Amino acid sequence: RRDAGLDVTDRIVLTIGGSAAVLAAAQAHDDLIAKETLATSYSVAGEAAGGLVTVGDGETATVTVSRA
Repeated sequence: RRDAGLDVTDRIVLTIGGSAAVLAAAQAHDDLIAKETLATSYSVAGEAAGGLVTVGDGETATVTVSRA
């Protein structure tokens, strides 16, 4: 959010991409992720452009955030 110039209260469009393990975890927790991030749109994609982050056991994911 900070890098995108967004406030904590802004509604967002969120896309997460990554390996099969990352995608499975993101899909398993999709309701929680959407609620906690105030996402009006949440999607999981195998290949997504965005910022690279490290999650879990050294897995990497891409995260794209924009104002809804």
